[in-house]
Amino acid sequence: MHFFDKQTAVRLLNEWGINGVPFLFFTDYHAQCWYASPLTQMSERIKYDMPLARNFSRQKHTSLSSGGSIVAPPFGEYEQAFELVQNEILAGNSFLTNLTWRILCKNTSEQVDDFHKIRSTFNLMVEGEFSVFSPEAFISVQGDSISTFPMKGTISSYLPDAEQQLLSSAKEAAEHATIVDLMRNDLSQVAEQVKVKRYRYCEDLGNGVLQTSSEVQGQLFPHLQGRLGDILAPLLPAGSITGAPKVKTCQIIRRAEPCERGFYTGVMGIFDGKMLQTAVMIRFLQYAADGKVYFHGGGGITAQSKVEDEYNELIIKAKSILR
Repeated sequence: MHFFDKQTAVRLLNEWGINGVPFLFFTDYHAQCWYASPLTQMSERIKYDMPLARNFSRQKHTSLSSGGSIVAPPFGEYEQAFELVQNEILAGNSFLTNLTWRILCKNTSEQVDDFHKIRSTFNLMVEGEFSVFSPEAFISVQGDSISTFPMKGTISSYLPDAEQQLLSSAKEAAEHATIVDLMRNDLSQVAEQVKVKRYRYCEDLGNGVLQTSSEVQGQLFPHLQGRLGDILAPLLPAGSITGAPKVKTCQIIRRAEPCERGFYTGVMGIFDGKMLQTAVMIRFLQYAADGKVYFHGGGGITAQSKVEDEYNELIIKAKSILR
C-alpha cells in the first residue's frame, strides 16, 4: 500500500473527480496521511462495503458483532482528562470538545471474521491495521449539491423511553446545536445557500445505541464543482469529532487524550464517477503490531456534562460493537 501527503492526495482527488474516475480514499485524523486509489487499482489488503460500492461479500447467517469483550479503562485516568477538558470549557476556550479513548478488547475473532460479523452503513478493513464500522455519514457531493450529516447525542436503546429521554435532554440538545452550527459554518467555506434541511432526528444504530443526527445542505461554489480534493480539504478534521471552536478545541484534544488517534476519526469515502459519499471513521477497531485489539471511541463534552455519564457512554459504545 502506498500513502500520499495531503497536497498530492488533494490533486489526485481533483483530477479523478473532474474526469469521473471511481475511487476510494481514507485519511487520518490530521488529514496528513492519505490512501487514495482508483477502484480498479485497489490494494488487496483493503475490503469495503459502503452504500455506493463494495468489494466484499459477507458470509450468511452472521451475528451483528464480534462476540468479544472489553477491559474497562481506569475511571480515574478518564476523569483526569475529563476535568482538563471541562476546565478549558469553563474558561471559555471551547463550547464542545470531543474526548476520545482507546480501550483494550479481549476474546475477539480474527480481523476478517470480525469484518464478516460486525455491520454498519460504512465498512472498511485494512488487513493487519484497522477496521471501521461507521454509521456516521460526513459529506455527500453530487453535481453542485453538498450535504453533511453531523451526529451528536447518544443513549442506550435498552433504557425505558430511550428516544424521548434523548430528545428531551437539555445537555444533548445543546451539544447537537453546537455541532450543527459548526458544520453549517464549515460548509460555508465551499458552498453557498447553506441551510439545515433536517434537524435532530433520532436513528437506531443497532446493538443498543440510539443517536441524533441532522442534515445540512448547500450549493457548491461554481469553481469547485468536480474538484473533490479542494472540497474535502478545508472541512477536515470533521467537526463532529473535534468540537467548537475547531482550532482551539483541537489543541485541547492534543493535551487531554492519552493516545494519538491515527486513522481513528479520520474520513473515508467512495466516488462512483458521479457521486461522492464519505463517512467519519468511528466505531473503530485497531489491530496493533503486538497482536492486541483496541476499540477507539468517545463523546462530546460540554459544561453540562457529568464525568460518570460520559464514561458510561464510552463503555456502552465499546460494548455495542463487541456484544
